[in-house]
Amino acid sequence: MSTSYYDEYAKDEVNDFETRILSDVGLQSFCQSRSEVIYPEAGLTSKNEWRYIVQAPAINGSESFIKQGIVVEKCIDFRDPCRFDDTLPYGYVSRCVQKYIYKRLLSIQGPYQFYYDYFMLPSCCQCMYGINEDMLTRKGGD
Repeated sequence: MSTSYYDEYAKDEVNDFETRILSDVGLQSFCQSRSEVIYPEAGLTSKNEWRYIVQAPAINGSESFIKQGIVVEKCIDFRDPCRFDDTLPYGYVSRCVQKYIYKRLLSIQGPYQFYYDYFMLPSCCQCMYGINEDMLTRKGGD
C-alpha cells in the first residue's frame, strides 16, 4: 500500500487559539466557518489568470521538498442569513459573505520558469447587512 505525499507529510493542524479564547468569554460569531490547511496545486492570480502552484514532494529519499500550506477560513453557511438575523430592525437583511485575500506563492508558468505570484484564497467569513431592496417602494406610484 502506497501513501501519497500529502498523507505522509501534510500533518499540519489549525490552532484555533483565538476562537478558544473568545469562546471562554461567551462570544459567538454571526456566521459559521471552518479553518483548514490547504495545499493548492493551481489557483487564480491577482491578474485573473490560472497558474500552477508548486507543491513538490521529496525525490529519491531527499529531505528537500516544497510544501506550501495555507490556513484558510471558509464559510459553512455562505449566502445564508447571519445568526441573529431576526433581531435586525424591520427592512434590514443580513448575509454571510466569503472574503478573500491574496497570498504570495511560488508558481510555475512553463518548463523551469518559477516565480512568485499572488493567488486569491479564502480568508474569513463575514456577516454583512443592508436594507432589503424588495421592501423599498417608489414614491408617486411608478
